[in-house]
Amino acid sequence: MGDDDKSWRDIDRERDTSSHVRDDDSSASSRESRAESKYKKKLDQLFESGGDVPEEFRDSMEDLGPEEGTEEARRLEEIDELREADGFQEFAKAVNVYMSKGYRLPDDENLLVRMLDHPDHDIVRDVLEHYVDLSERRELERIQPLKSRMSTLRTMMDDTRCHELLDDIEEAIDEQESAGL
Repeated sequence: MGDDDKSWRDIDRERDTSSHVRDDDSSASSRESRAESKYKKKLDQLFESGGDVPEEFRDSMEDLGPEEGTEEARRLEEIDELREADGFQEFAKAVNVYMSKGYRLPDDENLLVRMLDHPDHDIVRDVLEHYVDLSERRELERIQPLKSRMSTLRTMMDDTRCHELLDDIEEAIDEQESAGL
């Protein structure tokens, strides 16, 4: 039986299994997989960068933000003011304004570490309480600067509650570091 005796179905089946023919489904799947991998990598970059939003996500991020004019939008604007404050005096004033408006403390550890230098011990105590809460919700990221500030606070503050909070934070850091080994 020669090639002339084969049905079109048999001929098509042979072509489909030939090593010379690309499988369009697998190449499309491969392209989709690469695109998905690239997307996930950029998404990871977004969450790890702490603010540098890749171009692909900017429109989506705007849609996720609070509605303009809401209390949360005003709070985020005040947080931006804290980030932009330059120097100790300007930052301390910005913190006073922020706290006077009754906003909850941000989870931004860069800001929290800076707030630990504030001259008002009540604000420092609030920041320490927030650090304890934060350590219960997730791993702390800025451990070295925090440890440095904690050491200074222990020597400069007589407030028993602050020392208790410092102990709690230190314990959380120790647990986090021992879990990372």
